[in-house]
Amino acid sequence: MRILILSSNDDYVSDSISSWLKRLTDNKAIIVRINWQNEVIIKKINLKSTIVQVNGELHDISNFDFIFYRRGQINFHRSTLLKKETGIFSLYLEDELSYIHSYIFTTLKNKMLSNFYEDKISKMEMLTVAFQNNVNVPDTIITSSKQTLSNFLRGRKVITKAVQKGGMVLFNNIQGGAGTISIKEKDLLSLPESFFPSLFQEEIPKEYEIRAFYLNGRFYSMAIFSQRNKKTKIDFRNYDMEYPNRTVPYKLSAIVEQRLRKTFRDLNLKTGSADLIKGKDGKYYFLEINPVGQFTQVSMPCNYQLEKKIAEFIIDKINETRTSK
Repeated sequence: MRILILSSNDDYVSDSISSWLKRLTDNKAIIVRINWQNEVIIKKINLKSTIVQVNGELHDISNFDFIFYRRGQINFHRSTLLKKETGIFSLYLEDELSYIHSYIFTTLKNKMLSNFYEDKISKMEMLTVAFQNNVNVPDTIITSSKQTLSNFLRGRKVITKAVQKGGMVLFNNIQGGAGTISIKEKDLLSLPESFFPSLFQEEIPKEYEIRAFYLNGRFYSMAIFSQRNKKTKIDFRNYDMEYPNRTVPYKLSAIVEQRLRKTFRDLNLKTGSADLIKGKDGKYYFLEINPVGQFTQVSMPCNYQLEKKIAEFIIDKINETRTSK
């Protein structure tokens, strides 16, 4: 049983899943880990195999029974090739490597849990698919017009967030998070008539937030009581380490789980963490899905042992494949 984990240095989840895989197979599982910080040298790719060199060792990626994608991408030849080139030719080489990267993930997708391209699904696509599956979503627009934003703001609270997955950004040597920010009428005064296209969303008055981890058709959910803390009221990811939010195991209604399950499947996602709000109006509102995000914050407080469940899922998939051959 050969398993490849694509991850990053010092990733606790990858360490934990590796430990469970070894424990559940009586140390028979052979686990290879490639972190995005590792440089990967392409030795040979043909229609049957993909042979790469990592830290002096050769691996045929096609021969692994299963691949667990955590984060990052395969770091092909970054120092050995790309540093030697500049300008347009460097961009051309980057483009060539991106197509090789895409080909490898495409050929391996049937034996992978998550992949690099699932992590690139935009919030608008997620909201659209959820809406099509009768899941409540906050009223949302993307606009570059001050007048349009002014009309959207009228009579309600509004937030703004990135269209892509939020992350860290560097501007004028200052690093900050691309999180969720409240927008008020007075903020319009500093805006030009036209600005960079940005996402704005109705702010839903909430009772609490919910993070629901999805795996193999099942949801493992947690309620987060973030609304009473000014720091986490808008976005619980503005973690308050001094006064952490109270979190408890939670069970979504059957109809909400059914609609969310359809949303995951329509997005071709086998796993991921869905963020929702339980509104003061009693309705559930879908916000987004993080296809490869951290789930330890759900697993540990709620005692779900999700790392073990992922390891069991991987082993079951390998055994199913062997049985069907």
